[in-house]
Amino acid sequence: MKVDACKITAVTVTSFSTNCYIVRSEDSKTCVVIDPGGDGNGILKKVNELGLIVKYVFCTHGHPDHTGGVEDLCRETGAEFFIGKGDENLIEKPPQFIVDLLPSFKNPPKNYKTFSDDIQMSFEGLDISVIKTPGHTPGSISYLINGSIFSGDTLFRESVGRTDLPGGDFNLEIKNIKNRLLTHSDKTVIYPGHGPQTTVGYEKVNNPFLK
Repeated sequence: MKVDACKITAVTVTSFSTNCYIVRSEDSKTCVVIDPGGDGNGILKKVNELGLIVKYVFCTHGHPDHTGGVEDLCRETGAEFFIGKGDENLIEKPPQFIVDLLPSFKNPPKNYKTFSDDIQMSFEGLDISVIKTPGHTPGSISYLINGSIFSGDTLFRESVGRTDLPGGDFNLEIKNIKNRLLTHSDKTVIYPGHGPQTTVGYEKVNNPFLK
């Protein structure tokens, strides 16, 4: 699937139907993997089928259904693992009540790096903007890559991420969605952590939480 000169392959993992995304530019064999929540071996198989090399593993936040496959991926590929600053406790001590629902979960590696601020980075034809969007968790991040937004559990099609778990803040989440995500072009495609893709324009009109 082509989006603004990048290719996106989605792999659905875990009993939570988490969307894991393998993202690379049109002409590169180097990729970034976003939210490998589980079934690390299955994600690795897909990466190998595509003939790709994983440079980075980015998680949108620290909940186990988004981090459960990071260990396998980093061990086998040597990729660097990044998480948003504020979610370190979710990496160090994954919530057991979520882990218990994820048979393939493995504790993510402790040699992670954190994004503490919005930054820009580029590699192999990918232009990546790290956008801090706390609310679902204190360290939640969205990634703008070559014109597409990967929103994790911050923004879904016609919904938003739950904020009733420890560290959640509904008002902050809505503020960040409106001020940090919906400011992009209406045609911007949004790839959420669960469920189907959507667009900025569609959510402005149809998301009941953003009225």
